[in-house]
Amino acid sequence: MDPKMTELMAKKIKGATLEYGKGLKVVANCGRWDNIGKVFYDPKKISRWILIDCSNLSKENFDYFSKKFVENARKMQLNIEEPIKMIFDKNSQSDLKKFIIEKIKTIENEKKGNVEFVMIINNKKDSQNYNILKEIGDIECGLITQCIDNSAIIKWNNKTKQNEFNRNIDLLCSNICLKVNCKLGGTNFKISTQDQNYCQYLKEFFESDTMIFGIDVNHPAPVKQQKENSSNKEEEKEYDSIAAVVGSVDKNFCIYPASILRQKKKGKRGLELVYHLNHPIYELLKEYKEKNNDKLPSKLIFFRDGISDGQFSKVSQHELNEIRKACSNIQQGYTPSISYIVVQKRHQTRFFPANFSDQAEPGKNENVPPGTIVDRVIVTPDKFDYFICSHLGIQGTSKPCHYYLLYDENNFDSNKLILLSFYLCHLYARSTTSVSYPAPTYYADLCAERGRKYNQKHTNQPITSTDYETDRYDNNIRNEVTIESALFKIHPNLKDKMFYI
Repeated sequence: MDPKMTELMAKKIKGATLEYGKGLKVVANCGRWDNIGKVFYDPKKISRWILIDCSNLSKENFDYFSKKFVENARKMQLNIEEPIKMIFDKNSQSDLKKFIIEKIKTIENEKKGNVEFVMIINNKKDSQNYNILKEIGDIECGLITQCIDNSAIIKWNNKTKQNEFNRNIDLLCSNICLKVNCKLGGTNFKISTQDQNYCQYLKEFFESDTMIFGIDVNHPAPVKQQKENSSNKEEEKEYDSIAAVVGSVDKNFCIYPASILRQKKKGKRGLELVYHLNHPIYELLKEYKEKNNDKLPSKLIFFRDGISDGQFSKVSQHELNEIRKACSNIQQGYTPSISYIVVQKRHQTRFFPANFSDQAEPGKNENVPPGTIVDRVIVTPDKFDYFICSHLGIQGTSKPCHYYLLYDENNFDSNKLILLSFYLCHLYARSTTSVSYPAPTYYADLCAERGRKYNQKHTNQPITSTDYETDRYDNNIRNEVTIESALFKIHPNLKDKMFYI
């Protein structure tokens, strides 16, 4: 074994040019930018909203946070009215869910209008409040919700040895506004149409009927259920996974409604593939059609997270069949061109610049700069794959993402696919940085995590199928397994919103 690392030539792409409101453009130099002096590209409005303190803030700090949030929102042209402020005392009012729903009904009766947004300030130790708020907002009432930990508002000062109001409150409020505007259906920023790479390589995707999807599956630790008459304990495991699919419905690839699927399987290992994928894909295609004058996309591009090399063939073949099934279900004879790309983060490949001048931040760390591309020497000889380091490594060594194009009907060349993958990393709406992998896969990951918070009773009628899986120890043995899937019943008010962000 050669102890010397492999040396190779990498490519470097400059960051995307982003456009905010009023035509203001910013280049993502070194993978980061800021919101100072900028307004949202498409800001939304909040007429009626509630701010609830569940963390025993002082009245002075509660009022000051409310004031600073509204002030910063208006700076970014998020048109927001003053909140209806409330305090929840868990000592005298034990049921937060009942408290919120009763207050919403009272306000809607008095003000003769719907509450659009609920924000709570919470303690970390009361983490159940987060689950309660999300279930109320996402499923029962159809409200945009936001939860803030009070440790972000009140900070411990080691010099004075006491708690103080966060000195960076403007930055905190600005970051919260990124999430809130997006949840309301707005667009914070987009790829500029004057970007050089956009004009040369990506224009055809942004200006045609293209829909981009992100898919991810969230697995819990396996649960063992003891059967009275069973001797094989491995068979007692029940795997309850949450699959999330998001899909773009706008021309800028910034707005991604979601569909969440709970899938349950008994067997010897978890289910990585989304077995009944046709159902969430159908829901999202229907949403695209409603948003685009009854027109369906001609190109579908899928970024799939969480598949290992050994699962490529089985998962991609099954999910591609499910995608085609969804297409034929929504419209007879509908056959869009499909591309299926796997995004891997769990690998051991790392890049280090050979020259000091090539470092992302010379003298600070030894990471490669965002936009570093490797598509030769260390890639597979029989597949279309490439590495992109799209984020700025602040601490530790940057881990690049490994992309595999497993199926392609859109005739991607390497330049177009690499640029599209890299530019999508700039469109993660809740951050002013280029993130480590494309925004749709990031969103799918967040959405699957959100699905874990919901009560299982909030699902549609389950779909049950029987399949076979190969025995772990003997490939000649195939065991029958039952897979049960059910879509979560997200409130109709939020079907076209990024409520999960």
